[in-house]
Amino acid sequence: MTPDMFQVVCRIRNECLGDDARILLLGDIRQCIFDFNEANPFYLFHADLVWKNMTARPWKRCTLHESFRCPQKICRLVNSLMDMELMKPATPKLGTAELYVMNMY
Repeated sequence: MTPDMFQVVCRIRNECLGDDARILLLGDIRQCIFDFNEANPFYLFHADLVWKNMTARPWKRCTLHESFRCPQKICRLVNSLMDMELMKPATPKLGTAELYVMNMY
């Protein structure tokens, strides 16, 4: 998230959502590649500090243990190159070899 984007989110919350706003932040520490665009992972990694005054709701940190983006072969390659299990492919569904999830706008 960039500082400008943070200001936009703060303004939307203050002017439209109020104190009981529900805020959902998603990110991956291994995919923080946009620092050239002034993006800063601090907004994500320290969300409980950065956003604490933005909602009265408690923060809950969740970890996704499966990759819904990469097929099994890619997960195995990454794990072998990194010499640790970083990626676990999602269990295929509907009898397909791989499950691909797309967002439709």
